[in-house]
Amino acid sequence: MKKVYRNIKKEIDLHGFYPKGFAANLELIKEAYDLSEDEGLVTAFIFFTLAYRNLRRALNSFSYSDRGFFLVLEVIAKTLDLPLEKVQEMLGPDGKLIRMAIFGVDRESSNIDFEDYFESKSGISFFDLFFGKIDKKQLVSSILTPCNKSRLTLDDVKYLPVIDSLVVPFLKGIKEEGPRGVNVLLYGPPGSGKTELGKLLIEQAGKKAYTLKLGREEKVLACWERACKLSRNDAGTAILIDEADDVFNSDLVQGTTDRTNKARINAALENSKKLTVWTTNSLRSMDAAIIRRFHFVLKVGYPPRAQMEKLAQGALAKSLSEENISRLVNTENLSPALVAQVGEIVDNLQGNKVKFPEDSLMSLLEDILKAQGFGQLAAATKKIRKFDPALSNSDTDLEALSEGLKEAGAGRLCLYGPPGTGKTEFCHWLAKKLERPLIMKKASDLLNCYVGGTEHNIAAAFEEAKRENAVLLFDEIDSFLQDRRTANHSWEVTQVNEFLTQMESYEGYLVATTNLLDLMDNACLRRFDLKAKLDYMTDDQAEEMYRRLAQKWKFSVGDEVNNLRKIRNLSPGDFAAIDRRLRFTKVVSGEKIVDMLKVEAQLKEGQFSAARRTIGFLDN
Repeated sequence: MKKVYRNIKKEIDLHGFYPKGFAANLELIKEAYDLSEDEGLVTAFIFFTLAYRNLRRALNSFSYSDRGFFLVLEVIAKTLDLPLEKVQEMLGPDGKLIRMAIFGVDRESSNIDFEDYFESKSGISFFDLFFGKIDKKQLVSSILTPCNKSRLTLDDVKYLPVIDSLVVPFLKGIKEEGPRGVNVLLYGPPGSGKTELGKLLIEQAGKKAYTLKLGREEKVLACWERACKLSRNDAGTAILIDEADDVFNSDLVQGTTDRTNKARINAALENSKKLTVWTTNSLRSMDAAIIRRFHFVLKVGYPPRAQMEKLAQGALAKSLSEENISRLVNTENLSPALVAQVGEIVDNLQGNKVKFPEDSLMSLLEDILKAQGFGQLAAATKKIRKFDPALSNSDTDLEALSEGLKEAGAGRLCLYGPPGTGKTEFCHWLAKKLERPLIMKKASDLLNCYVGGTEHNIAAAFEEAKRENAVLLFDEIDSFLQDRRTANHSWEVTQVNEFLTQMESYEGYLVATTNLLDLMDNACLRRFDLKAKLDYMTDDQAEEMYRRLAQKWKFSVGDEVNNLRKIRNLSPGDFAAIDRRLRFTKVVSGEKIVDMLKVEAQLKEGQFSAARRTIGFLDN
């Protein structure tokens, strides 16, 4: 054993242990990482081991396969005349050499050779380390790389008012020499613009954004701590850590993560002296104690439709029609990142003078959405029939109602009545009167087979309406908001409860439509400010709409109007159906059109349904 140590020391002495170039570089490393003399000594020894074959040969005289890393620690302690406990601490998980990711250590394996237990993570080549001259800038550039300038401006994030009013002023006033650094956490769905927003925040703070260079199997937290230490004297830098889910989340489903020591993460966040912006897709399994350490925690959802339209127009206006731009804007889960990505493809094709059909571009977008599990693009905007309050048979003055709502700034309406009486069309008309976008949700948009899924979708609908400053319409609300007294399942109750909770706190325009008022929950009905009925048309309204139809299709109006006035249950929807039919039929006779309307009315009364069969003998 003594002979082996003599050989090791001989090899160290042979190389002088501190060659001229390495000595200066080691001092720089010690200063940069704030290492003690003993930590510098261990660092030098491990670097020498990894660089010099003869020293490795001497160290490998020991059999490490039995005692593993513990014997490695003993050899280092004995060779450098250091206490074993001190070496164990320096190369332990919380030791500075490991925490700063100067070295990677394999403690678990029973490697045969000494050098297999260590891996240099300094980012500096051995040639530069031993024979070159490294500087602080080289150390920093080995772990940090500059980010491109953000594509966003403060105008682009006005839908997040807290950015301009609170976050940016705070960041502009921070001091690098303060007691602790500032950490900002941005969370939200993939592609929502978190990375670009993070760069914008750093730029607004008057700093240059850098991101980490992660080596093979290198941990984000250790790399960040090292970067903070190396750049601590550079007040003009800040760090952006993208996709930080592995650092903070401890969900077993996600597999291996960095989050093995919550106390270490908390201490790192509290002791950092560097402005850092972190992004993550979810806070689902992030510990509340960790969240508390951030100065700001901001949710970054998909931008409002007005902002998405601006993005789509900027990236794709030369390639897509207004109709297809509208389809993109109305597509849920279409992210800014996807629009920008396809925009880059378009720019490349156009730069190479490649012509491509518009349908191919839309198909590409839809395929990407489907691959992400988000379904398909929104359908082409359906042309809504022009709504005329004068042709709507309501127990409420709809014109006066719209004016009152505009003056009030909020209101909760329930529209009920037979199908086809114009409830949905009224909502589109009302949204235009109020100069607000309309967000329409149907049962298919809300109902979810997973526990809590429907409740989540209901809450998300209200949140979307708040963000868009829109009129929120729940169409055919009776399909998911039925009376809780007749509920057969607990989820039928919880989704009504969720709707009531959201409804109580909502301060915008809310409209619900139903054909089956009797089935709705009484507590929900009670919370609507106004219940307005839209009924079948009066005789005068039916005649007026008939005359407008005749004017459009250029047929004469005669005595058949008398027969029209005898039909009791006509709705605007019946006239719309005949209007569509006339596009592909050659019927231009008023009498035949009245007959068509009569059939539409009879269908609603079930006069053409199959006769009910009874069991037993029939009388002849």
